[in-house]
Amino acid sequence: MDLRRLTRRFLMKETYSPSPISYFQTLLDSLQTMRPSSKRDSYKLEVAMEQTNKLRREYRRMERKMKVLQERLQVLEENEK
Repeated sequence: MDLRRLTRRFLMKETYSPSPISYFQTLLDSLQTMRPSSKRDSYKLEVAMEQTNKLRREYRRMERKMKVLQERLQVLEENEK
């Protein structure tokens, strides 16, 4: 680990910010490695995994909509000129 480079990045505010998709993937990986000790815990874990998958799908859907809207806005701005 290069501390000088790390310090320089921090001071220059060149930090890496992961995408929300990578957060979802990390969360799913963590949930998949958990070993529930009771039926209730296994049900909670199953629900948490399902909800995380739904959130990931919804986020991707929102990203696609945002991309389409940005393209439309760009076209409108070009037509305005």
